[in-house]
Parts: sequence; C-alpha cells; structure tokens
Amino acid sequence: MHDVFLKMIDDAHKNVHKTYRGAELLTADRDLTKIGTPWKMVFEAPTAPGGAVLLEYIDGMGFKIPQPMPRPVGVRPIHVPLLLALDKAEELVKKQGVPSPYMHIALDFVLNPNVTEPHYVFQTVRDVAFVGTHTKTVEVVPADVFVPVPAHA
Repeated sequence: MHDVFLKMIDDAHKNVHKTYRGAELLTADRDLTKIGTPWKMVFEAPTAPGGAVLLEYIDGMGFKIPQPMPRPVGVRPIHVPLLLALDKAEELVKKQGVPSPYMHIALDFVLNPNVTEPHYVFQTVRDVAFVGTHTKTVEVVPADVFVPVPAHA
C-alpha cells in the first residue's frame, strides 16, 4: 500500500473498530481552503449513539478520538480496502485537464440508483471531477452546478 491516503483509511478503519466493531466507512473529506484542516472520516457504527462516528486525522498529529454523531443520509458504506489509491485518482483527473490546486477532496458512495461505485471527488474553483474507484472513469462538471454537502456538517 504505497498511497498515504489508503494507509490512513486502513488505519482509521482499524482505529474505529477497536470501539465500534463492524463499523463501515461512509465518507472521507478534506477542506483544502484552510491550512491545517484535518481529514474527516465518517463511519456507520450501529452501536454508537446516533448510528455513526466522526474520526478526524490531523497531519503530523494522528487521529483524534472518534466522536458519535447522527448517521448521515444519502450515502452508503464503502468497502475497505479501496481499489483505487487517491494519488492514482488524481493522476486520472489531471489527464482530463483538471489541474490542482483543489479546494476540496472527498470520497463517498452516494445513494443513487445511477451510482454503482464509490467516487473520489476533486473540486477546483472551475470544475468538479468524479473518479470511480472501481471503473476508474472520470466525469468532470462545472463547479458552479455542484455544491458539496459534507456528511459531518
């Protein structure tokens, strides 16, 4: 596992499982518009108050303590380990002409009958690129028609 993101997700999964056995990843996202913002991962955890937990990862400091929260609607569990690394997804996005810097990066599996796999989401000022974690297909839409709603909001 060469990708730092995949290792973080795997470690987060193990961390949450210590307290909430059977927990499953729902989302992971990071706001890159502010320096020092953590990765925020939400896990479905039926035994937690509210049915989910938020786990934050701060670069150089590690994981915070998982915090119970209401289970977000509109997303389904993402099976770990992931089939596509974040750095490989970013390479695919750049090949489609969507340059960094990114304002927001996310991983989610929206509850929609037309969505059959989890997606990485890369948001820039101009575009939003979706990369399927299984098919590795990339779809780019104008940023002005896409408004992300983080699961932990």
